[in-house]
Amino acid sequence: MIRKLLLVGAVIGVIAFLLLILLPAPQSAGAQTNPAGLRALLERLNTAGSTYTIQFAAPVAAGETLWTLPDPNRRLTELGDDYVCFSQPWNDGNRIHCTPYSNIVSISYLSP
Repeated sequence: MIRKLLLVGAVIGVIAFLLLILLPAPQSAGAQTNPAGLRALLERLNTAGSTYTIQFAAPVAAGETLWTLPDPNRRLTELGDDYVCFSQPWNDGNRIHCTPYSNIVSISYLSP
């Protein structure tokens, strides 16, 4: 009888452990990124020629997670619905780096 109870307890423990590992954790609404809002902000800052700093969650190029634009060696080249692209000089041309808006942690700039 005790063996059966121990076996049932062990099975329940394994099932509970597997559920904790396999079920996705809930995400807070504040952690979601609004691509349309980020796109509009970047368009406005670029059009105005404002200086702004973008912080990325993961590096876009060369291990850097903070980029200040405009920069003589980097510029924003394309704003998609869910991604943004930058160019920088590379050999005799330009290399384009694209990243999803979800990789942007923050954008900081001076208010006029």
